[in-house]
Amino acid sequence: MLSLPRGTRDYALDEAMLLNNLASKAEAVFRRFGFSPLITPVIETNEVLGAKTYGDELSKEVFGIANEDSSLRYDFTVPLSRYMAQNKDLSLPFKRYQIGPIWRKDEPQFMRLREFWQADVDIVGSSEVGSDAEALAATAIALNEMGLSQYTIKLNSRVLLNSILDMFKIEKSKSLQVLRLIDKLYKLGADQTIASLEQLGIDSKTAESVISFVSSGDLESKKKALAASSPVAKAELEKVDVLMKLVKSYGPECGMELDLSLVRGFDYYTGFIWEFVVEKEGKRLPSLGGGGRYDNLIGLLSGKGKSLPATGSSIGISRAFDLLYEKTGVKTYSKAFIAYVSDSQFGYALDFANKLREEGINTDLNVSKRSLSKQLEYAASLGIPFVVIIGDEELKQGKVRIRDMSTGSEELLDQESAIEKLKV
Repeated sequence: MLSLPRGTRDYALDEAMLLNNLASKAEAVFRRFGFSPLITPVIETNEVLGAKTYGDELSKEVFGIANEDSSLRYDFTVPLSRYMAQNKDLSLPFKRYQIGPIWRKDEPQFMRLREFWQADVDIVGSSEVGSDAEALAATAIALNEMGLSQYTIKLNSRVLLNSILDMFKIEKSKSLQVLRLIDKLYKLGADQTIASLEQLGIDSKTAESVISFVSSGDLESKKKALAASSPVAKAELEKVDVLMKLVKSYGPECGMELDLSLVRGFDYYTGFIWEFVVEKEGKRLPSLGGGGRYDNLIGLLSGKGKSLPATGSSIGISRAFDLLYEKTGVKTYSKAFIAYVSDSQFGYALDFANKLREEGINTDLNVSKRSLSKQLEYAASLGIPFVVIIGDEELKQGKVRIRDMSTGSEELLDQESAIEKLKV
């Protein structure tokens, strides 16, 4: 029996229409915000997609290509950074979007495929908080226009996370591993995360204190403790407040909050980080997307140490699809189907089909030898709203018969009237 590779899926006609519709809505929002499209290859060299960009843990999830020193892209951020490192004469800030498939060698589950569609926006060349707000707001509003508002923007900062580790005197050599474990907190639970921290050599009291600080208790008191711990933490908390106020000024329909347990798995983040989080029946689902600031990645790839400030945000189009899909019965973009009784009417039918298409009306034309009843069954099976019927009488009069498939009613109309009716 034929089967699909693990973690992949087909999108049937109506499903593909929704997926394309979601991508189109995201693209329309991105263009309104002044982002322009960039298309990078679906494959990148292993040097680019290596441990130095993602970290040892995530680089294991990259799909390598047999007998090639290259792999399928794991996200859009690293390919963009490679592009920026190679093209140093671009006007800054550089605002781009990209929409398409991504591949990750992850364990498949609900809302987590190995091949999935993603939509990204990025701003390169600005270190201002306004650029973070612009990227974040664009993706939040895109989610709204897709029909999603029951989500929360969870915000944090890698600067704050490092300050927390400093507060609890975590060794610098272990900080990255500690952050990776905190990143899995909501999946593993507090007890297992604490146990894993102890395995790293963190004493139990410190491990418990760290997890308690990032995951429970009064947020305001924690912010005060962080602000008192160092000038760096205080300044970053003030920047987080500015970011939240700026994003709210864009008016996205969603909640927003500071979450000190949010890490995000990519090692390249340097500042703000965020995720779009959905909870269903008290359970946290895989995020609808996320992003953050990555000021060092372009310099890392250029190999010359000179970097560019950059920030970006992404939407999981496939994950939005999983939350929004309901069967509609519509499996085509066609508004009209042209049916004819015999081959003698084909030329007239084709001529009218051309006229409809020239008027921007998506039109399907019968191209098989089958009875009129079979043609009507076909149109109904695809959910086409109108059928244009042409027989000897219509051909003689130079008219067409329009059947409304939702009511079964028919009208005999001249071509101009028929075109106007189908335009509505």
